[in-house]
Amino acid sequence: MKIRQCIMVGMAVGWLVGAGSPTEAAMTSAKIAYINVGRLFDGYQKTKESDKALEAKASSRGAERDKLVADVKKLKEGMEVLTDKAKETRRQEFEAKAKALQEFDRTVGEALRRERDGAAKDIFKDMEVTIKEYAAKEGYDLIVNDQALLYGSTPLDVTDPVLKMLNDRYATKK
Repeated sequence: MKIRQCIMVGMAVGWLVGAGSPTEAAMTSAKIAYINVGRLFDGYQKTKESDKALEAKASSRGAERDKLVADVKKLKEGMEVLTDKAKETRRQEFEAKAKALQEFDRTVGEALRRERDGAAKDIFKDMEVTIKEYAAKEGYDLIVNDQALLYGSTPLDVTDPVLKMLNDRYATKK
């Protein structure tokens, strides 16, 4: 994504300084803005709801994990006083439970990451559609990501109206 943004900014800058074919009049009348993508992402209600849902899932899985940890600890306790045969049996049980705990951590972590990544992909798609619609509605020729911006005056920041449009659109979909 960063490379794509840099290429787009480079093309836009080239176009603005005359590397492309637009006339000088077109270059001086170009309507340009930027968006703080991080603030847009964090302020989007869908992001907030997605984060809450993921936290709830992680929390519910936390109780399950706590039980596995308690089982592992319980098996480890008191091993010193057991006979050699009992120690070996308990050690095998301990290793099996510890392995199950590691597998649980791995699978739950992967599932939560996949879900988070899928949600983020949907959120960025919503943002892209809304930014394009906002640009067309307001007559912008170019809207750039503030991450690729060296300087931008505050009046060129259209994050707030795009965020409002994004959240309004999300509220009507619910």
